[in-house]
Amino acid sequence: MGRARWLAGFALVAILAGCGASAVIKSTTAAGSPFCNHISAFATQAAPLNDAAGESRTALLQVLPPIVSTLQALQKEAPNADTVNTKPLSADIATMARVMQDLINEMQTTTDVPSALAAVHTKDGQAFTDAVGRFDDYAGTVCKVGQAVPTLPSSTTVVPTGPTTTAAVSTPTT
Repeated sequence: MGRARWLAGFALVAILAGCGASAVIKSTTAAGSPFCNHISAFATQAAPLNDAAGESRTALLQVLPPIVSTLQALQKEAPNADTVNTKPLSADIATMARVMQDLINEMQTTTDVPSALAAVHTKDGQAFTDAVGRFDDYAGTVCKVGQAVPTLPSSTTVVPTGPTTTAAVSTPTT
């Protein structure tokens, strides 16, 4: 009961924290570009993770490896100059891939999905949340894609914690 309240409180804080922020995005690409099209395809591919805590270990171990591969490809493809709040987009994508791989590794040592999620959340939760928030800001503002990456819950209590920010795009002139 206490854990559920803590998670609900954490989700509320995460949502409220995102409301007042405005992402500063520097982009060298635009909606409809090959990179943005790949982000859109990734958003569809990652959709099954919206209820990761409710999925079986077997299902997640089938879904996650291709997602990690796609993230690794997106990291290589990301424009080097593109940033969100001065953080390189490619670094955020690398963080997302690393955390998803950590989840795969954790699930190979336990059959309990909520325990695996909690372990990864304890280790990388804030880094993952920050990277996903910036990536979603970029995907929504630059590529016009809805929430690109679902958040990974830390237990079976699934509370939406995605960022709800408005973003401003700063496009460099050449």
